[in-house]
Amino acid sequence: MSAVARVLAVGLCCIAVQALASPQSEALVRRGLAQLEAQRYRDAIHWFGEAVKADPKDLHAVFLQGVALNRLGNYREAYLLIRGVENQGAKHPEMDFEAGWALMGMGRARACVERLERFESATPGRGQTSEFLGRCYLRLGERERAEEHFRQAVERDPRLRAGVDFRLGRITDAAASNTPTGRALRNILGLPEPVFQPDKPLQLGASLSIGRNSNVIGLGNTIPLPGDISRKDASFWRGSFGAQYTRALPAGTSATLGYALLVDRYDGIAEANVNDHFLYADLFRVFRERVGASLRVSHEYTELGGERFRDQSALRPALSYRFGEHSVSEAALSYAAADYHFASAPAFDRDGHAKDLSLTHQFRVPRSPWGGSLGFTHTRNRAAGSDFAFDADALSASARYDYSARIAASLGVTAARYDFANPNSLAGSGFSFARRDDQLVLSFQLSGPLAPQLRWFAQAQRLENDSNIAFFEFKQSIVSAGINASF
Repeated sequence: MSAVARVLAVGLCCIAVQALASPQSEALVRRGLAQLEAQRYRDAIHWFGEAVKADPKDLHAVFLQGVALNRLGNYREAYLLIRGVENQGAKHPEMDFEAGWALMGMGRARACVERLERFESATPGRGQTSEFLGRCYLRLGERERAEEHFRQAVERDPRLRAGVDFRLGRITDAAASNTPTGRALRNILGLPEPVFQPDKPLQLGASLSIGRNSNVIGLGNTIPLPGDISRKDASFWRGSFGAQYTRALPAGTSATLGYALLVDRYDGIAEANVNDHFLYADLFRVFRERVGASLRVSHEYTELGGERFRDQSALRPALSYRFGEHSVSEAALSYAAADYHFASAPAFDRDGHAKDLSLTHQFRVPRSPWGGSLGFTHTRNRAAGSDFAFDADALSASARYDYSARIAASLGVTAARYDFANPNSLAGSGFSFARRDDQLVLSFQLSGPLAPQLRWFAQAQRLENDSNIAFFEFKQSIVSAGINASF
């Protein structure tokens, strides 16, 4: 926001107040404006604060504290200061712009639009005003008006193109990304937005893809036994469908009910075919615009090879903290109880429960097409069978790049270690020792628009599992391509 900061620092010298600021306060304000123009916002707040100490009647210094707080992402504090000087009769050409910015950050999109439209009428032509209006209309679910303002923002200020292109891409695939389908639903994490009632409470999404798997593993996303690793390559098709209904509740809370279906079909390996049903209910609340708390209750029912395979119920509370508009961290605990529906030897009984602790940070570089995430997960799985009790630690990282044509590319890597709790029954007579696996997963995805509610995608994944027991070592490569639709 350096262009806006320069406007404030150079062209906006004072507020019309009942009493003029003291010379000492004016000198301190000038020092703060120099820091504001240099984008050293914390230093600017310090000097504006010193100006208020020197002259408590200097409402200009109080307003400029709010300006700097906006740029640090402290929207609530900024709005309280701006409204405070406004209530005391202060006037300033940038008052509506700064108040609108703070309201946008607080999630009060309708009030934001009112202030920014008023500022646009008085001071037309600023690209940043159009971008903020586009973001507010997007939050209100008015996509056409959002697109109109985003394009106007780039016409007015081409430097805004990177951020605008990112958000135009979000318009295209928002419904698809907010309607998780299939196994992607297990670890979903998005930047928590302030709660609002979406324009379309019911959102639907579907996808269809075809691909090739170099090593079909018959137990999907569970820990396999040697017999489950086919070491056969096969073509497959995958379909998914998702539906969720969101409702805003009082006190900054929203509730969501959803269902996701995943279907995998393999050519010539019927025992690997999967039907996966996932039901979930989410409760999400935002506290003071920066802290969010969520609770998910879910149940998953899986069929494998046409037979009942597993029922799994889970509970997942989480806390998230937004450091700024483009940066958020989440800490989550989860508890899952699984019941497997097939006969097995006692050592191979997977029935049991698992506890996860995960820490994830997601970010996007401001005014840039780049974004990414970093994460750590610790899992403690306790199963009835000795071969399936383990502890696991996983580190993950991802990077995303959004091209100007609303084409997005993402790259992810996960490295995990599985330490099994007991000597493994397959280690061999006289060589009974605990199993230990090191797993590396690399993934890549490229996607782009086909139509307003349709996107294409291409994916590739490489998995390598090294084990101290040779039976469990394997490699797997999967490539696929398809389309996503959202309604």
